[in-house]
Amino acid sequence: MGHDRWIDDLRATRADPTALAELLSAELPNDGLQHAGNATLTARVDDTDAALAKITTKQIDALRARGWDGDDILADTLERDPATSPSKLTPVDVDLEELADALAENAGSEGFLDLHDGQVWTETIIEASRDAGLLEVEFNDPTRCLLVLGQGPEAPYRTMQQFIATIDDHDTVGRLTDATDGKGAFRRFYTQLQRYPDLLTRWHRFNNDTRLGQAREWLADHGYQPQPGQPN
Repeated sequence: MGHDRWIDDLRATRADPTALAELLSAELPNDGLQHAGNATLTARVDDTDAALAKITTKQIDALRARGWDGDDILADTLERDPATSPSKLTPVDVDLEELADALAENAGSEGFLDLHDGQVWTETIIEASRDAGLLEVEFNDPTRCLLVLGQGPEAPYRTMQQFIATIDDHDTVGRLTDATDGKGAFRRFYTQLQRYPDLLTRWHRFNNDTRLGQAREWLADHGYQPQPGQPN
């Protein structure tokens, strides 16, 4: 996999509103809008000079135009002034990538989000912790734990198809489309992508951005939103 310079720069500037505004003004990729929005929400807490104002408007427009899962929710959050128009969603200090992992578990698997500390427990982690005698959380407390049901391969498979649709080269599209047919599609798809380092890098950004949006939308559907400051 090639190095994603833009993601590295995004992480390096998320604590500096002016530097982040300059980065996003120069480059705001369509497959990185959830990443950029997360960084903006974190940086604007300290944005006393409103350096991010113009680029935030651009992000809102781009999110609404793109319309992936969670995009409208992120656009609403970016558009809202928390001082004058607080959200109806309750903030929780959760890592959206960890929540996305739990949602991608086998269909029907039961994980939990700890609303006290934001920790995400997948069914696999719960079983391993219970076997090791290290499990202390009471998951039957609805005031503390929110059930996260695994959704299986449907959404990840759809993401693969959406990514293939963004590729211009006919031969590459054919190889990747063939790879997604039948059992073992995810393994074959990734194996094919490894032939194209630049495409593999773009896939990781595309896939991660999609997962962030899906986790954000799931969280909003349950009345919560991520607290700014969590990593992408």
